[in-house]
Amino acid sequence: MTSTEPGYHRPAFPLFEAVFSDEVSEPRRWLSGWNGPITAPATDVTLAARGEGTAALVTSSPWAGVDEARVSGFLSLFAFRVPGLPDSTAELVRLAEDDGRWDAGTLDVDGRALPALTTTVGRVTIACCVNPTAGVGAAVAAMGAVALRRLVPVRGAAYPADPFVAHRYADLPPVDDIVG
Repeated sequence: MTSTEPGYHRPAFPLFEAVFSDEVSEPRRWLSGWNGPITAPATDVTLAARGEGTAALVTSSPWAGVDEARVSGFLSLFAFRVPGLPDSTAELVRLAEDDGRWDAGTLDVDGRALPALTTTVGRVTIACCVNPTAGVGAAVAAMGAVALRRLVPVRGAAYPADPFVAHRYADLPPVDDIVG
């Protein structure tokens, strides 16, 4: 695929993927979505993983601050079909921006506990970690305990559409339902 063809274009920032506890067999993984110009590198990328009794959407981006990550995490709630969510995206963004909904916590990223903001909505926990010094910009929405690891090119083969390779729209496989 050429760099001027419409489709998915590999981003210039690190990607992170979900890691579940040792009790979960290797989950099914896929490229869930991305944003950005259709002929340029993605500005954020969401990778999905679903295992037995657990699921996660991890969005990676070079966000300047945690507010954008919070909104991204909340927007992921639609995929989990959380009951009682507002119908309006604007209302969901307002909820994400409500400082009173968030707690200071940590997120395990590459085996390190990094500062994060966390909240739980229904059965989904959202954690946001934006730490430019550590090269981390990630928001994860998950059912079940999850850690993150930096995706390396050799692991890209675990995805039906390798996130390290450009793909034309027509060549992308269907996206799975996160809640099965």
